[in-house]
Amino acid sequence: MYNGAMPARAALESGNYRMPVPALIETVEVVEERHVRVPSRPMTFDEFVDLPADVFLELVSGNLVDMLAAELNHEKLKVWLLQTIGVYVERRKLGIVLGSRTAVKIHEFGGRLPDVVFVRQTQIDIVQQKGIYGPPDLIIEVISPGARLSELVEKEAEYRLIGVKEFWQIDPKRGMVSVLTKRENDYLDSRYTDGPIESAVVDGLSLRAEWLQREPRPDAFDVITRLLANVSSLS
Repeated sequence: MYNGAMPARAALESGNYRMPVPALIETVEVVEERHVRVPSRPMTFDEFVDLPADVFLELVSGNLVDMLAAELNHEKLKVWLLQTIGVYVERRKLGIVLGSRTAVKIHEFGGRLPDVVFVRQTQIDIVQQKGIYGPPDLIIEVISPGARLSELVEKEAEYRLIGVKEFWQIDPKRGMVSVLTKRENDYLDSRYTDGPIESAVVDGLSLRAEWLQREPRPDAFDVITRLLANVSSLS
């Protein structure tokens, strides 16, 4: 039983931490070089969001899967996106932008931690204290160099399943940005290597693909200023 004598993550990894419910992590398996922590029974999303804040895991089919440690370039891009989109959305009162410590419920036994999430104001009630309980309007994932193809396909399938309206996958290594946009019964799949990417769900948001793939990027404040000016000129 975890008694506070060691950090929560270390306690979890050592087997000395018990979940708030009888879901003791009994087995650690390595699947495609990912560490998968297998509970005595499938963990639910509600149990997942009650884990300690310093445990950086995702919930996949009732199991806990370690997330890859992010490299510096990944983190710098994520911060730039959160600043740029977050301030733009706040200034226009379009909704809320959150980062990768916010869990998105996929189903009863599944939960993800996307890099960037946008939820529009008209459905802000799906954003609750411990997570997002409904399909976000926009999810952005920055692909790490060590990401596995099976994991990328798995995430895309889950985001399609819950009906995320727009999903950006930024792959700096390949110099590609993939954008899935929800239609009535399917998704439009667009690929960008350069030029503007205009969001279908964040009104007025347009970012150049080159900015998302490599540095140097324009100052976030300058981008926000231009975006707001463009919106004003159209009104």
